[in-house]
Amino acid sequence: MTVSTLQTQTIYRNDTASLRAQFLLDPSVVFLNHGSFGACPKPVFETYQRWQVELERQPVRFIKDRLPGLMADARDALAEFIGAAAKDTVFVFNATAGVQMAANAIAASLRPGDEIVITDHEYHPCAVIWSMSRRGRARAWSSPR
Repeated sequence: MTVSTLQTQTIYRNDTASLRAQFLLDPSVVFLNHGSFGACPKPVFETYQRWQVELERQPVRFIKDRLPGLMADARDALAEFIGAAAKDTVFVFNATAGVQMAANAIAASLRPGDEIVITDHEYHPCAVIWSMSRRGRARAWSSPR
C-alpha cells in the first residue's frame, strides 16, 4: 500500500444530502463536533481500515520497518500541499500539542512588554497554554467581544 491522494467530490453549499452521505453517522443525528472526536468521511475511514488490516497482519514489521518511511512520505506530501519544506513540517499527537509546541517556540523570544493576544473563542486548554507560555515576559489577554 502506498500513500495516495483521495478522490475529492465538490459539495455545494446547500447540498446537505451529499455531505451527509459522505459519513457513516446515524442520519437522525446532527453532529457538530468534528473538532475533537469527529467522524471521518467514508473514503478516509475505508483507507484507515486498509492500513489497520496491514498493521494487524504483521504489527512489529509494520511499525519497525514500514512506518518510518510511510510517515516520511506523508510528511513530504503534507509539506508540498501546504507549501513548506519537509524538514520544517512535523506531525503532532493533536492540535493542543501543536499549540504547546508553537507557544514554547514563541515564548523563548518574548520580552517584557510583549503581548499575546487571543480571542474569547480560544479553546480553554490552549488559552492556558498561551497564558503559561509568557513566563512573566509578556501579558496574555483576550480581545473583547
